[in-house]
Amino acid sequence: MIEIDRQPLAQRILRAAVGRADPPQQMLLFGPPGTGKRRAAVEAAWAIMDPEGRHPRTTKALDLTVVEASGQQILLRDLEDALAQVAARPSVMRRRVLVIFDIERLREQESRLLKTLEEPPARSNIILVTDHPADLLDTIRSRCLPVPFRSVGWRAAMDRLGPFESRMHAIGVDLAVAALAGGEAAGGPGRLVRDVQARMEAAADGNPSEELVRLRAEAEALAGKRGERTATKRADDQEKRERRRMVTDGWTVVLDAAAATAADALAIAVGAERAVRHADRADDLRPVAVPERREFLERAIEEFQAARADLELNPSVELAAEALLVRIDEARHGAHGRLVRPGRLGY
Repeated sequence: MIEIDRQPLAQRILRAAVGRADPPQQMLLFGPPGTGKRRAAVEAAWAIMDPEGRHPRTTKALDLTVVEASGQQILLRDLEDALAQVAARPSVMRRRVLVIFDIERLREQESRLLKTLEEPPARSNIILVTDHPADLLDTIRSRCLPVPFRSVGWRAAMDRLGPFESRMHAIGVDLAVAALAGGEAAGGPGRLVRDVQARMEAAADGNPSEELVRLRAEAEALAGKRGERTATKRADDQEKRERRRMVTDGWTVVLDAAAATAADALAIAVGAERAVRHADRADDLRPVAVPERREFLERAIEEFQAARADLELNPSVELAAEALLVRIDEARHGAHGRLVRPGRLGY
C-alpha cells in the first residue's frame, strides 16, 4: 500500500493506478521540491513490480532501473542503458519499471525517450519525476498519467484557518472555478481580480484587530473634545495598515486554495474523484475537468503554485494576479504554442 505523507491527492491517484490489473505504463509525478515525489515513485514502482510484497524493497532490484541527472543533465549513455533494460523481459518480478528523476534535465535527448513512451515494451512501466513539468515536451506530458504533488504547507495552513482565512479560502476556490472556466465569463482577468480584491477588503474590514478596536474606542471617547482629530488619525492609519497587510496575506491563502481547486479538477479529469477536497464544487468543475483538458489543468496548478511562491517578490499583488490569470487564459486557448515558464508573461 502506497503511503505519502500529507499528499492525499497523489496518494489516491497512485493507489488507484497501481491497483489495476494492468497499471498505466507511463506516469508523471510533478510538484514543488520536497513534497515526497521521489520516495513515492519508488514505492509505486515496487507496487507495480511486486504487488504481493514478496521481495525486500531496494533500489538495487534487477527489474528496477533508476536514472538520475549527473550534474546538470541526464547523460545520454545512462538513458540508452536504461531504455535497453526496460525493454527486456522481467527477470524476477511481474514487470520491469524505469524511474527517471529530474526528467526536465534530459535536455535534447527527450526524443530518445519519446519513442519508448509512444510504444512501451510489454510488461514495462516508466515513471517520470520532475519539479518543472512546463520544461517538458508536450508530447511527453500528454502520454503520462499526471500525479500532482502539492506544496507541503497547504494542509497545515488549512488546519490553522481562522474566520478571515476561511473567507479567503472560499474566495480562492471561486477564483479557480472562474479562471478554469474562462476569465471572460466574469469580464476578463482584470474584472475578476478587482472582484476578488473587493471581497478581500470587505473581509478585512470585518476582522479588526484588538489594537484597532481600542484605537477606535479612544477616538469615539474623545468625540467633540481636544485630541479627537489625532486619535481618529491614529485609528485610520492603523486600519489602512491592517487592511494592506491582511489583503497581502489573504492572497497567499487565495492562491493556495486556487491551486488546490485546480488539483481537484485534475483529479476528476483522471478519474480519481474520491481525492477531491472541495466536493461541493465538483459540479462547477466538471465542464473543464475532462481528460482532453488534462494538460491545461496541470499547467493551471503550476501557474497558481508559481504565483504563490513569487508573491513576496511582486511589488503589486493585484497586477501579478491579473498576469497570472492572463497566463491561465493563454494556456486554455493554446496561445503562443509552447508557453513560457510559469510566472512570466509571453511579452
